[in-house]
Amino acid sequence: MFIKSITLSNFQCFSEIPVTIELEEDITCLIGNNGAGKTSVLKALQRLFGRTAEERKIVKSDFHTVLYETDIKNKLASNCCVNLASCSIKPIPPKSVI
Repeated sequence: MFIKSITLSNFQCFSEIPVTIELEEDITCLIGNNGAGKTSVLKALQRLFGRTAEERKIVKSDFHTVLYETDIKNKLASNCCVNLASCSIKPIPPKSVI
């Protein structure tokens, strides 16, 4: 399967403003500072394609927490969204083994 892009909003460290990450066909590498969302992207993919029901289950910690400077209490987002674009199943040719 080839995933062209993934869009996240209100998912873990991603805010309500949708962020789209374009993925290359041959190789994709997630590089960024701590807290940039590398693990969140992988967790979102696990929520979509996990092998077990537990891996696919959305939990409270998946929702983005909105931090307010003037308020002691933080507000949990009311929804979270993970979208995949242009998913296509493309056969992967077998690699020859010598």
